[in-house]
Amino acid sequence: MSILHLDDAKLTIARLGVAVGRIALPALNMLMGERLAVFVYLLCAIGLEFMAWFIPVFASTAVCTAFVGLAISTFYTAAITTGGKLIPRNMHADAFALMSSIGQSGSALWPLVIGIMSTKSGIWVVEPTVVALLGAQGICWALVPRVARRVE
Repeated sequence: MSILHLDDAKLTIARLGVAVGRIALPALNMLMGERLAVFVYLLCAIGLEFMAWFIPVFASTAVCTAFVGLAISTFYTAAITTGGKLIPRNMHADAFALMSSIGQSGSALWPLVIGIMSTKSGIWVVEPTVVALLGAQGICWALVPRVARRVE
């Protein structure tokens, strides 16, 4: 199997993890709280990425990739939920449109950047870059203020 086919298989497996996570994890997020859930899932995702990085067997990398997809699957909904508590109601439409636009820009930009880097330096740059991006996401979430449940 060529490298291209392996990456396609890993991407499909990650999408499966995201789909399962969006169904299975929201109840757990509600119990833990969105902020705590994001940090727990980020730590799990970073640990799994390290495993995929240091255990270069396709089966283990595929399983780790699926679980990373599962772990990060609810980050968008957590951002919307947290934003809904932080932002006044009359600004929701504009704020959520801006948040979604910035998020989609990042989800288009970073795969391009990683693809260019891996073309120039080799496929080995993917895992460390993903770990760095997950760490940066953790820093961004740490900068979001804590919010209490909205009462209206």
